[in-house]
Amino acid sequence: MRLLKESALYILGTGLGRGLPFLLLPVLTLQLSVADYGKLSLATTIAGLLAIVVGMNPNLFVFAHFFKYKQAVLAVKLFNIVILALVTCVPILLLYTVLGEQLSRHYITFWLFAILVLIGLNRALAAMHLAIDQMERQPVPYFVFYLLMAITLVGVMAMLIAGDNFTWQSLLFIEAGVLLLLNLVYLSRLNGRGYLVARLDRAASLEFSKFSFPLLGHVGALWAISFLDRLVIAELVGIEAVGAYSVAHTAALGLSLIHESAHRAWQPIFYKKMQNEDPTEQRKIVRYTWGYYGVTVISAILYMLLTLFFLQFFLPPEYDEVFTLLPFLVTGFAILGMYRFAAGYFYHYRDTKVLSFITVGCGLFHLVIMIFFVLFFGAIGAAYALILSYSLLFVLTMMVASKFYNISWLSIRI
Repeated sequence: MRLLKESALYILGTGLGRGLPFLLLPVLTLQLSVADYGKLSLATTIAGLLAIVVGMNPNLFVFAHFFKYKQAVLAVKLFNIVILALVTCVPILLLYTVLGEQLSRHYITFWLFAILVLIGLNRALAAMHLAIDQMERQPVPYFVFYLLMAITLVGVMAMLIAGDNFTWQSLLFIEAGVLLLLNLVYLSRLNGRGYLVARLDRAASLEFSKFSFPLLGHVGALWAISFLDRLVIAELVGIEAVGAYSVAHTAALGLSLIHESAHRAWQPIFYKKMQNEDPTEQRKIVRYTWGYYGVTVISAILYMLLTLFFLQFFLPPEYDEVFTLLPFLVTGFAILGMYRFAAGYFYHYRDTKVLSFITVGCGLFHLVIMIFFVLFFGAIGAAYALILSYSLLFVLTMMVASKFYNISWLSIRI
């Protein structure tokens, strides 16, 4: 029962936070042309990549090490993670001198790029401090964080629309400001709870780097499979195709956010059970995983039907292609949801290099077939590639986890 309550709060929090673009679809598709929605989507895609590079996924470090260190030791490590993230912003900003011409072709000026770096930094820091609450099984602060973010963002956005001053860039500036203010409050709260100790520690920085650097390939490849399609479609088809595809992608991503919320509630239970090295408990984990897979398939079908039904009431005619794209994208994100539960074993055993090797391989496979499919089929080819790539990633992760960690997925005892 507690797990269900926690999952519900995570679903609400994730829906208000990362799912806000989905919730705002009726407003954004009314206020923005297909081309402007495509520009916004490209910018948010770049912000997502910057969040990976700037912060190096500190939340994954917290998940894997929370039960392995005393609080005082973890607090020093978290402080050094924050410092590393801040320092990393400098070379990232300097990248614009190299990539500026190409980025400007996609409507990304230097100052907008700086805003995207700020968004990336704050997303990474938010993931870190919210991971602490998650591992303590306190979903309320997670929910409150995203509730405050949603209320503030929607409020400012409504004022801009009322004054006829809303543009596609406005949403990015609002997000950067809101995230910055909320992170200052939550990092202060983290410090007050004894989870931040201001002491530079070279060993802590090296440990984090050794854990997280191999994961850059892993998380970057996942990002590429999920979001690189917008950049490819922009180059090969056009910005309006990006707009329609992005709306369908955002609508389908709502299912992925539901899976992510359930996974957030499951993670502290999973890592705690894995610490005991009890074969009986580990068999229970596999049993729960198969149950989750069954629910995932059923929920994907229901989600697709409901979403198609509701979209027809508010999407303008220029977005009609969304209805063709959505079923394929929902299928892809359902497979991604199943993959998440198998990947946890690699974090627990610290085999991040192995996981990265699998994901990077699938990411390269995805890039090749996506370009080929988009050239021949148009924007829908990216959706075909998404399904194939996530299927390959899911199957390989299950097979390698089974071989390396002696996980019997199909045993009668399970």
